[in-house]
Amino acid sequence: MKIAIIGAGVAGLTLAILLTDQGHTVSLHERRSRDALMTEGLFLTLAPNGTRLLSKLDPGFDLAQAGIPTTGIALLDERGHQLGFFDQSDHQEIFGGPSLTLARNALIAMLLGWAERRGITVSFDRSSASSCSSVAANRRGS
Repeated sequence: MKIAIIGAGVAGLTLAILLTDQGHTVSLHERRSRDALMTEGLFLTLAPNGTRLLSKLDPGFDLAQAGIPTTGIALLDERGHQLGFFDQSDHQEIFGGPSLTLARNALIAMLLGWAERRGITVSFDRSSASSCSSVAANRRGS
């Protein structure tokens, strides 16, 4: 099946890779430029389900090289006083993968590279209105 995805952020790139791995032909359409996509956002923390997915998308993926293992999150008030702490040091043992904090642009670059190596077409500087000529639904209407 041919599938067009609007938006080449983290979710769009990940979906494109998963669908391609299932045998679909996927194209991605992003309204921002490649440079803009690579400079937006600062960092994000992936929960164990996210780090396990990254390992499935690329079996050679090295978590230690991608970011910083997140062993806990401190909740601070406006003066910097700690209000609480959420321990995540046991996530590997309990959930089968670590929590990981990494730069958003590093994650986008990694996903974009994986997508391009799979032959996924990514069009930048495109508005969604001009990128998609038609939309088809399956018999269930989804």
